[in-house]
Amino acid sequence: MTAARVHNVNRHRLLSRFAIWNALGAAAMFGVIKAGYFTLIWDADPDRLTFWSVISICAVFVVGLVLAGYRIFGVSQELDWLDARPGVHAGDREATKLRLFSRIAHIRDFATLLVTMGLLGTVVGFTVALSGVVPETAGDVAAITPMVSAMVAGMAVALHTTIAGLVLNVWLTVNYRLLATATASLYAKLVRGATQ
Repeated sequence: MTAARVHNVNRHRLLSRFAIWNALGAAAMFGVIKAGYFTLIWDADPDRLTFWSVISICAVFVVGLVLAGYRIFGVSQELDWLDARPGVHAGDREATKLRLFSRIAHIRDFATLLVTMGLLGTVVGFTVALSGVVPETAGDVAAITPMVSAMVAGMAVALHTTIAGLVLNVWLTVNYRLLATATASLYAKLVRGATQ
């Protein structure tokens, strides 16, 4: 196999994995939207706290996904470049390792931020749920309905934001793992070129 052919196979392999994984995720997300998940949140939340919390989690996810795609494309190009030029190596191994892996650390941070935002939504949801409870009127039958409504609204915020944060965290973490594996492969090729 020629160097150019190996070069194209590797590029397409990494970009194909990225595209396939994210196409599956997008199809699942489309299914969730088509099933009425966001409509359910919109209809059940008159204050729109849950809706905007989930939208903000989704926005952070999209930024992380775009950055992951950008980095995957860059690592793919570097792998292609190395495949086309056997024997090229990194000068200082540790500096190269730090340079390569520091480029992708922020993707992992975005994935962690998604979980953190989901958990923050859980805390806000429980706060909303408990804010409607008035202990002095708990014995009054007429006061129970508004308390239960407030608790249900708070639980909706808690559960929907937690689900959104966790699911999108898993999706972005898989993208991060693709990127970390490709970056490790790039580093190994650079080191292998240095020892030849």
